Amino acid sequence: ATPSFYDKKRLTLERLAEKPYTFLVEWVGTGTDANQKIFNDALGIQFDKDLYPTLASVAGLQVQSGGFLFSSISWAVLRNVDMSLDEIVGLMGTGYTISRSLSWWVDIGADLDLVRKLPLQEQTFVRYVFRSILNWGITYIADIEMLTNRENKVLFGIILHKRNEKVVSYIISHPDEHIAVVYGALHFTGILESLRKENPNWKIDI
Repeated sequence: ATPSFYDKKRLTLERLAEKPYTFLVEWVGTGTDANQKIFNDALGIQFDKDLYPTLASVAGLQVQSGGFLFSSISWAVLRNVDMSLDEIVGLMGTGYTISRSLSWWVDIGADLDLVRKLPLQEQTFVRYVFRSILNWGITYIADIEMLTNRENKVLFGIILHKRNEKVVSYIISHPDEHIAVVYGALHFTGILESLRKENPNWKIDI
C-alpha cells in the first residue's frame, strides 16, 4: 500500500490502544524447508522473504511492516493466534504437492527482477499496469472463489478459513475484551459469518 495508508492505519491502532484494546496480529509462523517447498508448489509461487518487498518496489508502494504499525503499542496487548507454516501444510494432508511443470507455476521474484532492470520509462508503464491490476483485485476481494477455483483450493481454504477459526475462537473465549483484528481484508467476511453463527447479534457498525 502507499505510505499514507499505513500512516492512517498506525494512527487508528494507536487510538484504539488508548481504550484499551487487545490486538490480534496476522503473523504466520515459520516452518521447515521441506514444508516451505510443499507450500510453494501448492501455491504455484516461489514464496520467500523477498517476495513482498520486491512486489512493493515494482509497484512503487510500501511493504507491510508489523513493527511500524505497532511501534507505539505495548507488546503486552499484542496477541498472535495465527497458524505456523508447518500447521498449514499439516492440514493439507500427505501427498499434496503440485508439480512445478504446471503452466501457472511462477517464480515471481525472478520475473520482477527483470522488470526492475527495464529502462525507467518502461518501469513507469509497468507500475501503472500493476497498480491497475491491484485496484481491480481490491474491488473483487470478497470473491473468494476467484482465488480457490484451481488445484490450490484446499490450500486457500486452510489459509483463510482455518486461520479464521483461530481468531473467532479467541474472540468468543474473551467476551470481556475489546479486540481489534489486524488481518487482511479477505479474512473479514469469514470471521464475521463465523461470529454470527455463534451469536446472530454481531453486526457491522461503521
